[in-house]
Formats: sequence, structure tokens, C-alpha cells
Amino acid sequence: MNYFARTIYEHWLLIHALVAPWGVFVATGLLVNINKSISWQSEEFWRFWADITGMSSAAGYGTIVYGIVVSSTEVIVRVAFYAIAKIIEERRRWQEERRRWREEGREEGIAVGKRRGIDSILANPRFEQYPDLLEELREDVEDTTKQAEENGHHPH
Repeated sequence: MNYFARTIYEHWLLIHALVAPWGVFVATGLLVNINKSISWQSEEFWRFWADITGMSSAAGYGTIVYGIVVSSTEVIVRVAFYAIAKIIEERRRWQEERRRWREEGREEGIAVGKRRGIDSILANPRFEQYPDLLEELREDVEDTTKQAEENGHHPH
């Protein structure tokens, strides 16, 4: 987390306290001017912002509107970031799992391929003429496989 994001995260209550009066002022001003279909560039629009009586009578509503907007926005933003974080976490988990499957599958495929290769050599009909040699080769393959497993090597 960068410095700016960490500062906002750690001091969110202070930030709300500093921004709230301005937010309430804007929300109240918008409530007072809500029925006025006047462009914000006209003098009339800004005259309504100077209407202290109208602003003070709508200040309670402005506070409520500001609170609703800010709390809703904060919840929506937090839920959105939480959902994004979960999606990223799930994607990383799936990538790791796929990588592990590929590695296991590759190792298993190599082992199966070697075993089939050894079996096909030992199943060669020419070796039937030499049963002693065939049995000796089988024993050598089994011994080599056992030694490799004992030493922590996979018999690929």
C-alpha cells in the first residue's frame, strides 16, 4: 500500500471530520436550490447560496443527505475493493493450482512414459529366448527405481 492510500486508510475519520462541514454546506445548498432550474453560471444561482434563512432551515436535511451519500459511497467503494481483492486472490489461487497440476501431470506423464518404455522393452519377444537375462534386467530396473525413491529422486 502506498503512502497516500495508507494515510487515507489510517486517518479516514479525521478526513471525514474535515470534509463533513463542506459536504453538508454543498448538500444544503443543493437542497435549497433543488427547485430552481437555474444554471450554476447565473447570478441567481449564487444568490440562493447566500440565502442564510433558507440554508439554515435546510441544514438538518443537508446533513442527512450528506451522511447518506457519504456512507453509501463509502460502503459501495469498500465492497467494490473487497470484491476486486477477492477476484484477484481467487485468480492467483487458480493460477497456482493450474501450475501445480501441470507440474504434477508432467512428472506423472514422464514416470508413466518411462514405465511403459521399460515394460515394452522387457516385453520384447526376443528376450523370451533369454529368460535369465530378462529376469536380471527386471531386477536391475526395480533396484534402480527403489534406490532413486529412497534418495528422494522420482523415477522419471
